[in-house]
Amino acid sequence: MRKSTISRVACLYMVMLLLVSCGWQESKTAEEWFDFTWSGLAGIDSLKFKGQAAVARGERWNLDEQVGYSGELKDHQKLSMQSTLPSTEAGQDKEQQIEAAGTSQARIQLAWNGETWKVADSQVSALTAGLSRFNPLEQMESIRRSAKTITEEHAAARGTRVLRIQLDPEAAKKALNKQLVKEMEAVRTGWQRRLETLSGIQRKETESELEREWSKGRKHLDNMLAACQAETVYYLTINRNTGLPERMTSETRLLYTNTRGIQEQEALLTDSKFEYGK
Repeated sequence: MRKSTISRVACLYMVMLLLVSCGWQESKTAEEWFDFTWSGLAGIDSLKFKGQAAVARGERWNLDEQVGYSGELKDHQKLSMQSTLPSTEAGQDKEQQIEAAGTSQARIQLAWNGETWKVADSQVSALTAGLSRFNPLEQMESIRRSAKTITEEHAAARGTRVLRIQLDPEAAKKALNKQLVKEMEAVRTGWQRRLETLSGIQRKETESELEREWSKGRKHLDNMLAACQAETVYYLTINRNTGLPERMTSETRLLYTNTRGIQEQEALLTDSKFEYGK
């Protein structure tokens, strides 16, 4: 009799714990869901992701410069990424073209240094710096550090939560500034490395010319960034059972004045999907 009573009490206790847990999950705010997901992702040792990115320009937001990318995390702190260009087979839509592409255009190795995902020094170039921009793990870190507004979307698929995360305008501009300056510096590092193969006189003349052109480009970038307007919005889909992200999309819109004094607008779109235990 006593044993039966203890069993019933234990079962009742487990049910109560389950109900409390469910209630806690239901009562979490959008900000708490993001923190919960970030913490869970930070504790993962291995995962894979696959995605695509595109740049849209003009008043009609015409898509161009599309690229596919994938990545694999191992040992918690080692991340490899590669990019592929979309194929041009007739009858395929854009996503099918990227999925069908089999030619790797760039490969990079990144390591977590406690603050950010860093590309190996020997691999720094404009191409690898651009590829690292699509890294969804770095995007999560950028979101965590930035001033932002997080709300929950109510049209989420069953078993998921969808968060809309909008960076504050200054935070969006700061993040974009940091990324573009990093890519600009990577351009310089790339040609400086290639100059090492040239002879003395030829190297000096070429270096002087390249430095002059690079400085002009950097000055224009600084002027553009000082006057531009930036807006960044993420949509993060979370698995309610695991608390881990299933998908993250981003849209960064930029309004700026070009070298001819004409206002232009463009947007960078990314769409990353996560895989665990595969």
